[in-house]
Amino acid sequence: APAAAEVAAPAAAAAANYLVHVTLEPEPGTTGDPSVLEVLRRQGYGVAQVDGTGQMRISVPRVSGSSSDDAARRGLETLGKLVPAKGYRLSAPQAVALELEKVGR
Repeated sequence: APAAAEVAAPAAAAAANYLVHVTLEPEPGTTGDPSVLEVLRRQGYGVAQVDGTGQMRISVPRVSGSSSDDAARRGLETLGKLVPAKGYRLSAPQAVALELEKVGR
């Protein structure tokens, strides 16, 4: 049987880096806590107001994934660890490839 590293190598070679965008907003009837956004900024996330709304566009930098769907899922999981489970709504994530080169070249 091949070693685990040999089995994992093809998957790693196919991975690419993505920027994952998610919209964050307070639940209706609640006010967002500015410290949540500050934590995201300190962790290197992009935070920008969506004009004319109470929503914030959060950019999760350099998420590695085997596809845009995989990167979107990973980015949302990472963001979910920093945003309180109650009081906020997150949109479906969108992943955009950062580069055409494969990771690990």
